[in-house]
Amino acid sequence: MILLVDIGNSRLKWTQFSDGVLSDLHVAGYQTEADLLVLTKDWFILSRPTEIRLASVAKQANKAAILTIITTVWPDILIKPIQSTPSLCGVKNSYDSPELLGVDRWLALVAAYYHYTTAVCVVDCGTAITLDVVDGQGQHLGGAIMPGLTLMKSVLSTGTAALSFCEQTHPIGLSHYTEAAIYNGSLNALAGFIAAGQSNSTLLILTGGDAQFVEEHLQLGAIIDEKLVMKGLLLAA
Repeated sequence: MILLVDIGNSRLKWTQFSDGVLSDLHVAGYQTEADLLVLTKDWFILSRPTEIRLASVAKQANKAAILTIITTVWPDILIKPIQSTPSLCGVKNSYDSPELLGVDRWLALVAAYYHYTTAVCVVDCGTAITLDVVDGQGQHLGGAIMPGLTLMKSVLSTGTAALSFCEQTHPIGLSHYTEAAIYNGSLNALAGFIAAGQSNSTLLILTGGDAQFVEEHLQLGAIIDEKLVMKGLLLAA
């Protein structure tokens, strides 16, 4: 069994690969001692992996805390840290310094091109929302980054005196009260962001924690693939 771990900006995702099958995706916090304790307990009940493949965009201190848990639960385990590379599985990285492309973005776009075998526009709807386009020949054309939906709404609550943060959903369209106006403004910003990056010739694929929500509300006709980064981790080693 291979344990695949993706440490994101605010959450950790993990899954197992065994007998050619990816298990369900597990999502865990890692920001607090309580989060780390829960993660440790979850991993203690797993069978020992043959190896661990690890992708991380987290701060070094957070990554170190996860590595400490791993080596505590499975001493002497083989850990393969995955980084962005100039090319992989027919995809060519467009960055002048390929290692500077976020590894989660890299793994998602490689997996999308490899599994869907066409030009793709990959949108990862997480704490930050990233968009990357790969053409039909596997050339990464570049990408864009914007704040995630929760981050956009929370910025208004911290940057203004009278606008409070609200996690509720509201009717789509022009709004007649402030909370709905913020809600729709955030969704409209995302819709424009995706429209600016996607062309008619690319297959739109959504991944990340807010992917299902985005598709339901914007009705983009996108494929939702929540395990895209994990599929990339399998291809990367």
